[in-house]
Amino acid sequence: MHTFVQVLILGVLTGGVYALMSTGQTLVFGVMRVVNVAQGMLVILSAYLSYTVHQKLGIDPFATIVIVMPVMFAATRPSTARSPRATRTLP
Repeated sequence: MHTFVQVLILGVLTGGVYALMSTGQTLVFGVMRVVNVAQGMLVILSAYLSYTVHQKLGIDPFATIVIVMPVMFAATRPSTARSPRATRTLP
């Protein structure tokens, strides 16, 4: 019974991650009409970093989110920042 509950919880969590990924892809495609695969790459990179932190430091996998999320935000922030040219208005 314990294994069934564990499998059920992990299935729901995995489905939630897939739902978040697909919602983000749908939003980007709906607004920009461009298929953006960089978002999926960032999700996979975050999962790999979380797994690595779990293996090397022995921290609970769900607790590694607290470590990985700020790291990924800081790593991707320069690439998503608006350039000064983008804020200039046309005459």
